[in-house]
Amino acid sequence: MERAKTSFDQGYRDNISAKNIAINNDKKVTQKWRFRPRSIWPFVMWGFVLFAGLKITVIPLIEGIYYYVASTSEIHQLKNQYSTMQKQLGAIRKKCDYMKTPSYVEERAHEIGLVKSEES
Repeated sequence: MERAKTSFDQGYRDNISAKNIAINNDKKVTQKWRFRPRSIWPFVMWGFVLFAGLKITVIPLIEGIYYYVASTSEIHQLKNQYSTMQKQLGAIRKKCDYMKTPSYVEERAHEIGLVKSEES
C-alpha cells in the first residue's frame, strides 16, 4: 500500500507543476496555495496576539495624546479667563480708588442732591 502524497513531498510539487504546464497550453498556469491551513487556531492566536498588542500599546498611546491635547486646550481657556478676570479686577480697583477720592464724593453728593450748587 502506497503512502498518500502530501504537500511536503518535493516530488508531489514537481508533479503538480508539470501537470499544470502540460494541461494548459495557453501559458496560463494555475497557482496552488503554498500553505494550506489545516486548523484555524494559529489564525485565532495571531489575532489574539495582535489584539492584545494593540490594546496594550497603541490604544493607550492614542488616549494619552487625546487627553494631552484636551488638557492643553483647557489650560489655554483657563489662562484666557484668568487674563480677562485680571483686567476686570484692575478696572474695578481703579474705579474703587477713584470712589475714595474727595472729588468723587462731592460729585456724587451733587448728583443725589445733598449739596446744592450754590453752596459749594
